[in-house]
Amino acid sequence: MMEQNNNKCINEIGLTNEPVLIQSVICSKEVKLIAYTKTNLKVKDHDQIQFVPDLKTTEITGTLLHDLIILQGFIKGSILVNNRCIKQITLAFQEEICCEDVCPGDTLKKTSPLLKGIVPPQIIPCEEAGYSQVIFKVILGIQITVIREKIGKVAVTIIGDVDKNGCKTSTTPPQIICYQEAEKPKKPKDPKRKKEEDKCRKETKFEESSCFSIHKKKKYDF
Repeated sequence: MMEQNNNKCINEIGLTNEPVLIQSVICSKEVKLIAYTKTNLKVKDHDQIQFVPDLKTTEITGTLLHDLIILQGFIKGSILVNNRCIKQITLAFQEEICCEDVCPGDTLKKTSPLLKGIVPPQIIPCEEAGYSQVIFKVILGIQITVIREKIGKVAVTIIGDVDKNGCKTSTTPPQIICYQEAEKPKKPKDPKRKKEEDKCRKETKFEESSCFSIHKKKKYDF
């Protein structure tokens, strides 16, 4: 039997078709995310307005539907007027991407976002109290990939088993461990019973001493 197992392991070495678990790419695309918001600012005609995004604050979540990927998230940043920070704002985005054969049970992988561009602020004048409505917009870029686990077969060359002794029968005898039952603790004797046992011992000892004395007297009695 041991020789048959060794021969089986040797025969498996070489070119063979092996069932493997693979990650199949269902969809892979480069996506542009347009994040924007609007806010009211009190600015003059010649003021320089600028938005400075902070890429570290970007958060993106993805939802998989049938043949559709929905990306949602936001990015935070600062509004500068004449090189002076006056406000912190958050720009939100949502993008729908069509991908055939995508299912809710697939896995979505995405790269870290890159800043593709910052659109100049769009100023919409308002007559009330000198405030203007300003629209800020940035463009982000990421790569998304949808994968699905599948079982397939590939032609590979088997070099050998990781454990070369895995097919060999173990010659080490099994270890036998013996367990000894612990002695049961003795119950304390009843005081009345103990007294009777002591009395019996004394009477027995007295009788033995008497017999010995009588025997000794008869032996040496002339």
